[in-house]
Amino acid sequence: ARPIATAMITSLCWAPRGALKPAAKTETLSKEDMKEYLKNSSEGLGGDAMDEDVEMDTKIMDEKKVTGIAEELKMDDYDNEESGAQMFLAGASLTVFDDNTNDPYITNIEEDDSDEDEAVIKPSDFILLAGSTDQEYSTAEVHVYDKSKGAVYVHRDFVLPSFPLAVQYFNTGSEGKDETSNYVAVGTFEPAIEIWSLDVQKLEPVASLGGRLEQGKGPTKKSKKRKGKKKQKNAAKFKPGSHSLAVMSLDWNLKKTAALASGSADKTVKVWDLSTQECVSTFKHHPDKVQAVKWNPAEASVLLSGSYDRKCACIDVRDSKSCRFYKVGGDVNDISWNHHSPTIFAASTDNGTVVFYDIRKASGSQSKPLFTIGAHDEEVSSISFNAKYGKMLATGSADETVKIWDLSTKPVCVEKKEMKIGQIFALDFNSEDPDILAVGGSEGKVCIWDIQSSQKISNALKKKE
Repeated sequence: ARPIATAMITSLCWAPRGALKPAAKTETLSKEDMKEYLKNSSEGLGGDAMDEDVEMDTKIMDEKKVTGIAEELKMDDYDNEESGAQMFLAGASLTVFDDNTNDPYITNIEEDDSDEDEAVIKPSDFILLAGSTDQEYSTAEVHVYDKSKGAVYVHRDFVLPSFPLAVQYFNTGSEGKDETSNYVAVGTFEPAIEIWSLDVQKLEPVASLGGRLEQGKGPTKKSKKRKGKKKQKNAAKFKPGSHSLAVMSLDWNLKKTAALASGSADKTVKVWDLSTQECVSTFKHHPDKVQAVKWNPAEASVLLSGSYDRKCACIDVRDSKSCRFYKVGGDVNDISWNHHSPTIFAASTDNGTVVFYDIRKASGSQSKPLFTIGAHDEEVSSISFNAKYGKMLATGSADETVKIWDLSTKPVCVEKKEMKIGQIFALDFNSEDPDILAVGGSEGKVCIWDIQSSQKISNALKKKE
């Protein structure tokens, strides 16, 4: 049995290189705004536990209680104590300099500008968004990858209200202006989709799609009549169009940039209008949790979804009756469209297989896949087609390995790599530099793999040139 993961990267998504500003602006809060923020934060800490119907595949350790820490550290008396410099220098005839450059006795001054360098995002930097969680709290992280140095670091993060399940970059353009505003949408165990600004450092999301209405005070009429019985599951109130359970997947439409798709544990697929922040369509064609959603790269209205009902569904969102189903023989963990042949998709399952379909050739109860590969001994948690090399697919698994597949003729595993970051939960090829693969795992680490560093992969690609 594996140990319980106490930190993990649950989801990944690349943002366009050069899209983010060199440094995010910092929002300045007034005293009144800060008081309101702290009030809301303290109320949030006492919220109800997640819905019983939402099942966690991975157990997370309970957060440590902080009650009594202030008393133990005697924080009330902190301002009354003498500062460190006063305590050490009291009674001594010494001169203290605020800056080492002013001290004549310090002649070897080394300037450390590494922190300043990391604070600025360069046009050549790659930007990766990640959902991260550990024992203490959950965050959406902005990672910066400098390919020339082979270095990746966390530039900043946003504290989330719950366990993160999906992150998705998107932007909005201003009419008459060249500049765009950059955001990350985050799905968690909460029913709301939080929208965070990537241009301005804020303490709270700039918007939420759906979510709970403010809970009323006191019991409902029905709960009064049924004293001692459990609170009804449907008693919670939600904003119009909201999901009612965890948001498990998100995908932004690159052709219709106001459209965001979401899949949920409430068994629905929704399409949101980002310009109005409203749900414009809800689809209920899956009888179980919707783990993955993906817009087709060629047809803007075609949406693929994968569910725990062991099927994928392809629908034209303009016509709810257009839905077609594709059996995959296991609970769907992830889906990916082939960028070079956009009628072909792959679906990974919990039984270690990856199933491939061409939506033109098969659908319905008699549908047959193009082929199926036994990719890993354990569940395949994430897959990604390469945007440049159309016959290349990456698979990541709970067996802690990533495999690169050549699908040119019959499927062949070109390379297998142990990433040494625990079970693989997420991976994603970069569309701007197809040699870069981002991988996240159960040890809370992000790994960037330049696949050209593998001689086997490099040789396989040279044969196709």
